[in-house]
Amino acid sequence: MKIQRMKTNRIVNPLGFDLKTPHVSWTVTDTEAKKQLWARVEVSKTEDFADVIFDTGACKTASSLGVPVEIALEPRTRYFWRVTVMGDNGETVTSDTAWFETAKLGEPFTAQRISPCLAPDTAPYMRRAFEITGEVLSARAYFTGLGIYELYLNGEKANDEYLVPGCTAYDSWIQYQTYDVTDLLHTGENVIGAILGNGWAKGRFGFDGVVGDYETNFPGKPCNMYTEEYLLFGELHVTTTQGETVIVTDESWQCAPNPLTFGNIYDGERYDANLEIENWCAPSCTYANWQPVKRNTTTNLGAISARLSLPVKAKHIITPKQITTPKNELVFDLGQNITGWFTFMADLPAGVELRVQTGELLQDDCFYRDNLRTALSEYRYISTGKKAFIRPIATFYGFRYIKFSGVADLTGITDIQAWALYSDLEQTGEITTANEKVNRLYLNSVWSQRDNFLDVPTDCPQRDERMGWTGDSQVFFNTASYLTDYAAFARKHVRDIFDRQWRSGRLPQIAPFANESPSINKMNGSVGWACAGVYIPYYFYQKYGDDRLLRAYYDNCLLYTSPSP
Repeated sequence: MKIQRMKTNRIVNPLGFDLKTPHVSWTVTDTEAKKQLWARVEVSKTEDFADVIFDTGACKTASSLGVPVEIALEPRTRYFWRVTVMGDNGETVTSDTAWFETAKLGEPFTAQRISPCLAPDTAPYMRRAFEITGEVLSARAYFTGLGIYELYLNGEKANDEYLVPGCTAYDSWIQYQTYDVTDLLHTGENVIGAILGNGWAKGRFGFDGVVGDYETNFPGKPCNMYTEEYLLFGELHVTTTQGETVIVTDESWQCAPNPLTFGNIYDGERYDANLEIENWCAPSCTYANWQPVKRNTTTNLGAISARLSLPVKAKHIITPKQITTPKNELVFDLGQNITGWFTFMADLPAGVELRVQTGELLQDDCFYRDNLRTALSEYRYISTGKKAFIRPIATFYGFRYIKFSGVADLTGITDIQAWALYSDLEQTGEITTANEKVNRLYLNSVWSQRDNFLDVPTDCPQRDERMGWTGDSQVFFNTASYLTDYAAFARKHVRDIFDRQWRSGRLPQIAPFANESPSINKMNGSVGWACAGVYIPYYFYQKYGDDRLLRAYYDNCLLYTSPSP
């Protein structure tokens, strides 16, 4: 008998998530037992369980679908848990140890929201140097940023996820992420920093759009729905043999322009390597023109809250093959539509502007992209003459084909790869038959979910839309829950839906909300879309035996079904 898939709120070892009352779950394999006679869940603050603070005892009603851990959670605390199960054949086994770690909970932040003192729409590097005395025992970073941010310590990226803080209705709530950065710090001088770019909260995104322009830097429309300024906010807590050091975002930070000189979700990104600052987030940095930062006083932004979103990660790496087109274009084929981006090594002469475009299909065997509507969906790289690793930062693409231009041939461009990015969902269902067409149909469903589950259950990942249409999400729920453990992802989506419930009870067609479009607003509350707010919590209960969403939003559902004007 083995105990596997130990999860808290359907997440493996969640760090810094909004857990409310944690529910722990597991599965039992490799046994001839037909059912569980009892289970015992134990929780401790120590990994050796020397001091157990929660114990169900041998409980006959404990369900492997979820046992609530009803304790008063403390902020910034790791809890260890294990479960012992007895089967109806007398077999008994105790699991390995799993854990969950709280975020700041109700503990107030002392950090300030800060923005760069730079020209408008200048994407920043932001940094601060600090000293650590004593040996580092543990360190956690509690951070967020708008539009998209990547956190670094001493020159290293703080995590393996991308496109944070994720997509929410930012005037309702902004997620902060928790990172274990213990291994990135050391005694003596350290530097913490972030690189920020546009994204869902800042830059072109939404309906009734006007295309951007790389040549004139016209940002396109609609843009800047939530914030006109870049924002960074967070705290770094470092525990050493000498005590605790807390580094917060405040006016002691510095900023400078970063290489992202144009970009948004739809149109892509320009990276001018001439603006790179060598060792910008390391103690060895010698750059002398750092600028001050200021407090961000934007009032239309919502509360900063612990995350619900699963991390977006590079889940598959594909090496594309070059193909020949009648126009002799420099085109590569992945053999599969993905959502994500491409990476490569570039060793190009100084001043060369490399242009990379993406598309989903060929027409007359040539590169084609008219189906993207107004989305430019490209990437531009301006070389300094030094060899560099290239990847986007604050955008993503839906594509199968990659086209290079701005160069006569691919000399100096090597190691081309494509990274499929999507929320970190565990695949739980699989179908293999003797019919390859059936197998391909199944894989089409799998890849459709992967391509449209980048933090938000979108309708499409490639053109000038990429929004969370609720009709699509409620129709696909059953399929999604067969293919993957969809519970944590769905929980965040339901919150997004009810974030935009109208006073009349109407629910939105799109969640999170994109922009005030009259043509879309008049359709809110429509059958087949808005009723996702009722259906998904019910489907959630059916699939996962978890009634918490029903309980949390029951009154909201009644309001939606009432005949209010």
